[in-house]
Amino acid sequence: MPSDAAPSIGAAVNDDDRGSRDSQRMTVLFTSAGTNVALIRCFRTAATTLGIALRVLAADQHPDQAPACLLAEGGHRVPSADDDDYLDEIEALCRDHHVGLVVPCGVRELGPLSTMHDALGAFGTRLALAPAALVDPLLDLWQWQEIALGAGAAVPRIGGRAEIAENPDGWRWPLVARAIRSGGNVTPARIIRTPTEMLLLDPNRAVVLQEIPRGERFVLQLLFDDEGTLLGVATCHIIAGADSDIARTVNDRQLTALARRLAKLLPMARGPLAIDAVRQADGAILIDRMLPMLADTYPLVDCAGAKMAQALLAQVLGRPLQRPIEMEDHFTMLTYPMPLFLAG
Repeated sequence: MPSDAAPSIGAAVNDDDRGSRDSQRMTVLFTSAGTNVALIRCFRTAATTLGIALRVLAADQHPDQAPACLLAEGGHRVPSADDDDYLDEIEALCRDHHVGLVVPCGVRELGPLSTMHDALGAFGTRLALAPAALVDPLLDLWQWQEIALGAGAAVPRIGGRAEIAENPDGWRWPLVARAIRSGGNVTPARIIRTPTEMLLLDPNRAVVLQEIPRGERFVLQLLFDDEGTLLGVATCHIIAGADSDIARTVNDRQLTALARRLAKLLPMARGPLAIDAVRQADGAILIDRMLPMLADTYPLVDCAGAKMAQALLAQVLGRPLQRPIEMEDHFTMLTYPMPLFLAG
């Protein structure tokens, strides 16, 4: 079993570690690896359970500053996901290092990577990501809201700058300025506190303004198999702490039922799907975002028994999947900054 010792950056792999039904080893590449150390540890634990040796590669724009790259067996520098060379770099990494599975960790890369299923599959690499036919709608603000409304959920109130300027008192401030499309070279969401501040937004940016949802916050983690069947729903309740972010697992019937309705509207769903949801004061559920990836809270639901990382590895190996994937209530995760000490 590989340890978390600091690796040699860019170490090569000579053996074929893509993984197969009878293989005892596999190489997994995490893109936009950043600080996703806990996520990588979930995959290491899953590999041990499956009886295989896992080699972890991690890619980032700044691998020397990314803890996940420094704790992987190989850390690799890649350009930004909106760079013309990004996909070629990822393809070369997968081919040259015999990668069996690619796990995206950043929103910006979801769109480009979703177009790579055929290219990577040609030499045996799988993507833990839905195809572009689903990823594209989920990255588009208007399209994913239509999906959410079709499942019976509410969505945040959104308006354009001109509409809001006509009647600023009709909106609940502060607002959030969001790009119409997530990923790529877009301006991050920002808080707009007053109508005057709204006028400072770049007029050339395609953004809308959204009221901030109020209520209890949840993150739902879904996982689909290769046929689009929902394998499980794992829910975390997000609690704001004084010194750290706190998440707690909950088995919530209302949220699980909503997730199953959404799944029926997503025939192209494959792999993970993360949903940010808010239970409002009247009990109605509002969906704030849907992204086809493992959520930041995934390590918690994995600890609570929802072994989705194990299922993703099992798919590469061609082994049977756990059905359904379930978890226990009342597991808690506290997220706080932790220093990483390196010699030299």
